[in-house]
Amino acid sequence: MSFVESFLVVVLLAAGVLADEAKEPTGIKYDKFVVSPGSEKYVKYEVNSEQVNETAFKMSMVMDQLEDFDNQYEIQMAVYYSEKNDGNYEEIFATPKEMFCDYMNGEIYKEHIYPQYKDISNFPPPGECPVKKGQYKLEEHVFNVGDLKALGKPGGWRIDNSLYKGGALATETQMFFTVY
Repeated sequence: MSFVESFLVVVLLAAGVLADEAKEPTGIKYDKFVVSPGSEKYVKYEVNSEQVNETAFKMSMVMDQLEDFDNQYEIQMAVYYSEKNDGNYEEIFATPKEMFCDYMNGEIYKEHIYPQYKDISNFPPPGECPVKKGQYKLEEHVFNVGDLKALGKPGGWRIDNSLYKGGALATETQMFFTVY
C-alpha cells in the first residue's frame, strides 16, 4: 500500500479522535515526503507533488516494489500533530500493526482505499495476497482542504506508513503538510 493510498483513510480515521476539537481549516500546504533509509531494499518511490493553490496540492507516485509482500510483513499507519509546526509532534492516532495479507483482506483496504484509487492506479484488488513485486502507479490525485476538514486544528501534520519484516522496520514513509 502506498502512502498516498492511505492518506485520506488515515485522515478519516483520525477525524473521530479529533471531532470534539474540530474547527474548519481554510488552507493546506504540502511540505515534504520522506522515505526512511534502507527502504530502497524493499520499495523505491518516485513522488511528484505540486501546490495547486492555497487550498489544494496534487500528488502522483510510482512505487517499484522489489519483493512480494505477504504475511512476512506487517503494516501500521499513524497520524501526528504539531501545534506550532516546529517538528515536535504528538501522536493523535495509530492503527495496530496488522499482517499484510490480513490488511489486504481487511476493511480499511477493501472499503476505503481500493474504491477511492482503483480508477487512477494499478493497485491490486482486495484479497490479492501476496502482492507481487512490480511497479505500482498512482496517477495525479488532488488533495484539497475540504478533504481535511475533519482535522480542524491548524498546525503541522505528519502521516507515517510503516512496513515491518520479522518485527524490524523495513520501510517507512512520512508525509508532512500544514493546515491553516
